[in-house]
Amino acid sequence: MIAHLQIVLWALHVLWGLKGIWFSERIRLWRKSINLYLSFLAFTDGVVEQLRSAMACALLSAVYDYDTDWAWGSYKGRNFKTLLRRLLVQGEARQMAMKLFNKDLGHALSTDGLERGSVALLFYRRVINSQWMRKYSDEKISTFGRSLQIIDDLLDLRLDHMAGNTNCFLAYNGNRARKFAQEAHEFLESDFFRKLKEHSRIYKILERKTRKELGKFAIKGVTFGTLWNIGRPTTGIYACLVSFLGFRFCDEAMTMACLLTSLSFAIGTTSIMVFNDYVDRENDRKKGKVLASDYPAEVLKYHWWLGLASVLSLGSLAWFSLPVTIFCFVILIIGDLYSSLRRRVVIQNMVVALCSGAPVLCGMIFKGELEFRGLLVFITLVYLILINEIFKDIEDRKTDKGYKETIATRKNHTYAIMVAVSLSYPASLPIILMGMLIGKWSLLLLIFFPIITWQLAMNFMSPESFHRAMGSMRWMIKALLLILLLT
Repeated sequence: MIAHLQIVLWALHVLWGLKGIWFSERIRLWRKSINLYLSFLAFTDGVVEQLRSAMACALLSAVYDYDTDWAWGSYKGRNFKTLLRRLLVQGEARQMAMKLFNKDLGHALSTDGLERGSVALLFYRRVINSQWMRKYSDEKISTFGRSLQIIDDLLDLRLDHMAGNTNCFLAYNGNRARKFAQEAHEFLESDFFRKLKEHSRIYKILERKTRKELGKFAIKGVTFGTLWNIGRPTTGIYACLVSFLGFRFCDEAMTMACLLTSLSFAIGTTSIMVFNDYVDRENDRKKGKVLASDYPAEVLKYHWWLGLASVLSLGSLAWFSLPVTIFCFVILIIGDLYSSLRRRVVIQNMVVALCSGAPVLCGMIFKGELEFRGLLVFITLVYLILINEIFKDIEDRKTDKGYKETIATRKNHTYAIMVAVSLSYPASLPIILMGMLIGKWSLLLLIFFPIITWQLAMNFMSPESFHRAMGSMRWMIKALLLILLLT
């Protein structure tokens, strides 16, 4: 443990010597280097002498990414080249690293960029010089490196899509994504990967994450589990909870009408999500989402089954409240029409926001009277979901261009960010009123706005960090529902 601590502190000392990197970026690179180091321990024989070499490889990999992908990296490679000279004085390994780096810097990599993994693993083996890795031929190591790069691309798919970085699942318009997923699946079953797991526990965690992502490709065929995932079950749960809250505000939570309304919105929302994936299936291939385009018939059939279940639920609800049934039916139909509004800037975002907040109004419709708390929650949800939808459009701006009209594609992502920030301030007013009428805990939600604004401001410096603002907005919506359920 002491040896590892010394190596980790040495890595911080090395990064502090690179004057071309900002202070905050050095901390991020240090964390990234530690994570890589834990992975690269699997390439060693477990002896202390090889630890520094493993960390040297981790530092070089982190700074390589910094100069090639990060917004404030040196596009002339000054940081990477300086570090390479300091850590590796001479030798074939240094030439190998420089050749790959210059190729990457000159945008001369293959379309899928998988040679990065092959060269990287050959480089790690040469620098660390472990006995167990030397047993494999260069050809074998190159193949293993390719497979590890596929897994890395799979786990970084969403972030690479957002930042526009090279990723094999995004290459070829997603037409080879399924093939790469199959390669990753076979590699997880290989003897080499088994040895990696024996040398480092990190690879057991990596395996779980990879298998979870591979499930989205239905390698062994479409199952109920894969179809269930494309319906975004968390969105269905959200609709169910919001419906329940609407009835609870009106003191009608323990009624059959509440149960059937919540069920209808949960099933209907899931059906809408599935249908949207079906309609967008060809464009979604560019994002690495290929299930709906590979199995369109199965996805459409699943949508119809969900639609039938939703209709049956609404039919039962009509027995208890016809006005609520009609309201739910209209909202779900409008939600289904969303997919045809991709050329309507802002309108499509408003449709999603209004439909997402609508379930909380059902309690008032059932009781036949206005409830101020329910209206406040409705307004708050509409604002938050609208901001979240703009965030999604910013994330998808590159693949949506020419297919879907959004603020981010018509203007630019900077303008879209400014719109999202400007919407956050009106959203704070209903939250303040909620704190006065529902409970003071609601005021804690106000903390999220400056955090999200700061994260969006940092996006101008590091575009790849945009996902943090999206994550904060989702946590804010979850916190809102939790507070309302507990107060």
